[in-house]
Amino acid sequence: MEDYEPPDLRWYRLPPLEPLTPAQIAPLVVRLGPGWKACAQVLPWEDINGNLNYEVYAPAYGGALFRCRFQLFSPARWWHEGQQMGISGVTHWRLAGVDDPDFSELNGPLAVTRANTVAVLRLRYWWARFRKYKGLDPEEQAIERNHAMIHPIDPSQPLTDAQIQAGARPGESWEQARTRLTQATAAEQYSSGLSALEWQRFVDLIDAIQQLCIQWLHDSKGRDAWLLRAQVQHLFEYCCALVERRAVELLPEDRLRHGLFDEAYLLLSRVHPNEVEGLPQCFIGLLDVVGHPDPYDNLLSLEADGTLRMVLNG
Repeated sequence: MEDYEPPDLRWYRLPPLEPLTPAQIAPLVVRLGPGWKACAQVLPWEDINGNLNYEVYAPAYGGALFRCRFQLFSPARWWHEGQQMGISGVTHWRLAGVDDPDFSELNGPLAVTRANTVAVLRLRYWWARFRKYKGLDPEEQAIERNHAMIHPIDPSQPLTDAQIQAGARPGESWEQARTRLTQATAAEQYSSGLSALEWQRFVDLIDAIQQLCIQWLHDSKGRDAWLLRAQVQHLFEYCCALVERRAVELLPEDRLRHGLFDEAYLLLSRVHPNEVEGLPQCFIGLLDVVGHPDPYDNLLSLEADGTLRMVLNG
């Protein structure tokens, strides 16, 4: 038996790896769209390893823009490699382009664009599930904590002595009663009426209702489109009523009933008042499509131009 001679690996090189694109690293962040976004509305939580570059704006730095990495678990959240320090007080961010400098000055007002509502909901669902998976919050608090970060609200007014005295339990000190009642008030403000799975179902319902309406227009070639428009209009008006905290009368259409709409109403009826901002934008694009004077021809035109999805997203 001949002696085994190992191969000469001195000149062997692995093929270079193709760099990952932002859409491969954090697709939910990319789907938020370009432009400046308010930190109070959304953060790039999905970029948990800080692989992407961002342009950030912090008013405390006199209008300076920094090219930073997102650090999920650091106090400042934004790390500037050039100065080797965290940038605190950041109010706005956007994905950095290839040609964006490491440091620049803001010229003119900051043009903030509202992130796509559906994309925010998807990222919010991912963030809640991630916190639960990592044990960052107790299960019953995962949605509430995540909601508090996306929809920060002004602190409530301090409880009066009369309120504390009225809500105190037997044998409870004044300080203990104040702490418990304050925490209970905050928990009520930050609570979510829907679970993480229910929020995901609502996001899926938006897509399902859009697909249902588009298929209905194709099958009917636009005939009696006013019936479909009435269904979408009612759902849109209901979302507007939730935002404006007013009552709205929904008139059922006997000739066109879909379980998807009923399920959407059921979930929307349980949404907490602090969560309703942005809900009308979920259906404004669909309303533009079905409410067109010639919806079928307009649909064919949008599909031919490849702009249907952009219009549906509002």
